[in-house]
Amino acid sequence: MMPMFEALFPHLNPLYDRASRDAFLRMVTHDYWSRTWVIQEIICGKQVSILYGEHYVDWELLSSAAFLLKTKKDMSNMLLEGFDEARSAVILSAVSCIFSVRLLQRVLASGSQLPLSTILLNTGYSEASLPQDKVVALVGLSSDADHPDLQPNHELAVEQVYQKVTTHSLRQGSFALLSIAGLANRELYGSTISGLPSWVPDFSSSGLLPSLDHPFWPYRSGGPWAEANIVIENEYDAPLPNRLGVKGMVIGRIAVMSTLHVQPSRWKAFSLSDTRSTMDWSSRSANEGSINYIGEQLQPESDFHYEIWEMVPAHCPEPYLLPNGVSMPLHEALFRTVVGNMDMEHEITYPAPEELGRGYAVFQSACKALRRGDFASRVKELQANRWDWHCFHKVISRMRKTTCPFVVTDEGHMGAVVAGAKVGDLVCIFRGAKVPYILRPNKDDDQGTMQLVCPSYIHGFMDGEAIECGKYEETWIQIV
Repeated sequence: MMPMFEALFPHLNPLYDRASRDAFLRMVTHDYWSRTWVIQEIICGKQVSILYGEHYVDWELLSSAAFLLKTKKDMSNMLLEGFDEARSAVILSAVSCIFSVRLLQRVLASGSQLPLSTILLNTGYSEASLPQDKVVALVGLSSDADHPDLQPNHELAVEQVYQKVTTHSLRQGSFALLSIAGLANRELYGSTISGLPSWVPDFSSSGLLPSLDHPFWPYRSGGPWAEANIVIENEYDAPLPNRLGVKGMVIGRIAVMSTLHVQPSRWKAFSLSDTRSTMDWSSRSANEGSINYIGEQLQPESDFHYEIWEMVPAHCPEPYLLPNGVSMPLHEALFRTVVGNMDMEHEITYPAPEELGRGYAVFQSACKALRRGDFASRVKELQANRWDWHCFHKVISRMRKTTCPFVVTDEGHMGAVVAGAKVGDLVCIFRGAKVPYILRPNKDDDQGTMQLVCPSYIHGFMDGEAIECGKYEETWIQIV
């Protein structure tokens, strides 16, 4: 038996050799890395080595390689050379799995304690033969490991296990799991488990959308968690089982919604890891081939935003009015909504810096040039102005994380939702939640219950403005 990839560092030498690269890819794209129990085994192991055929590789070496491939664009380009977009996506997804385990391992090794909800949010890609094990395998890694409600019990139905976890998370002070639940998630990725309330995620799905109510995000739509008011009537013999009651307010109804949607993977070519990489690209000559390629990549995004640019002025006032009576230019509200009012290049900056607004203005001019047939000259102008080029790429990198259907409410407030929301759905803010949620009246009963659809970003309502302004009436919202 021999060690695998002895010379992997410091230059990732095997990636220069086709045979070694192919062997490396066969290992990292193996289904092994997508298994939930493997996450536990690696994190709990004192010294981990991976046996693959007649070879083995030290986990620290492999996870460090994943880190470099994830963060260094030139290395990932070398790894993906010659592969089409579909195969590249599979490879990058596999590298991301290993990278995610490395991050989780290092956080826990530092002595930090993470609640089960945070671990579940960061391991949603994983799979298990028994759907209960998507939760059971990870409980022991969390700060909730000793809680009686979370002890392994394979006699419980999977719906009960998932509901107990979500209930526990809510009672411990987080709406985060609600933002990966909802009808939109199930419509996009399907659900193999029947009988789940709309507010309980199907953890067995490996396609869950990223959480907007993530504990790391700076939003505080519903004010501090201490003000949350929740009643969970989920006893299985109760007259109305599986019902979640939250104190909150309806701030509007979706009046209009964009019809186009761009898959974020389209922007892989613009996903530059740092400013230095952006500057390196901007210094290259703008030849006809590269300009045409950029234009092809920009076209679907251009169509998506042209629809927004026509929709917003027709349904939002100028200037844009916030619920607290403050106003801002409509174009500023638009760019802040498009990027979720955040920059995440190196660390989270909230609210988004003005350079993202500059980048969005440059993006608008590039889209207009594309429609005029004058795109080549505009690209050359951008590359001659490094600051504009940097802002352009920075906003593109941020946009690819938030590209999703755009909405305007009946009160003229703009926002972004998940595909699966519909015109007529209600926009609600729960006390203690980080973001607004989209709800749909439940047509199956006459008691005014709602179904959870998805989380959302509604500009002007992300910092507790709805609660502070006193305009909206608080009420009990019943979700089933």
